[in-house]
Amino acid sequence: MGAMPPPVMNQADPQAVLNALLLAVQRSAEFGAGSEHMQDMADCSKAALAYAQAWAILNPQLDPAGLPLDHHIQMEQVRGQAQLALEQQRGANALQVAKEAARAPTPARSVQVRRDSTGRATSYESS
Repeated sequence: MGAMPPPVMNQADPQAVLNALLLAVQRSAEFGAGSEHMQDMADCSKAALAYAQAWAILNPQLDPAGLPLDHHIQMEQVRGQAQLALEQQRGANALQVAKEAARAPTPARSVQVRRDSTGRATSYESS
């Protein structure tokens, strides 16, 4: 007969993992603060830092630097609004320059036409 497949392990609840890490940070910090031995304090500090870094890395609401993702979304919106305002101003400036150029008087040109002996134009020169 066929072998039974291995039992499927239930995945841990991500929020429960994050909460356990925060609790570990708190307990490490409290134990280190209450210790009278320097080595225990140092070890607890290292452990608290490691747990805090793990929490920051595993938290889906934070980027790798520990900043909230909402902050990035807000910054992109602000950047987009600033870029839009800049492009609108550039367009307004370009329109103003075009209007000024269109209002400027055109210098008078003199055209010299060369004619052959029959009176037909053979060439012209513009200055």
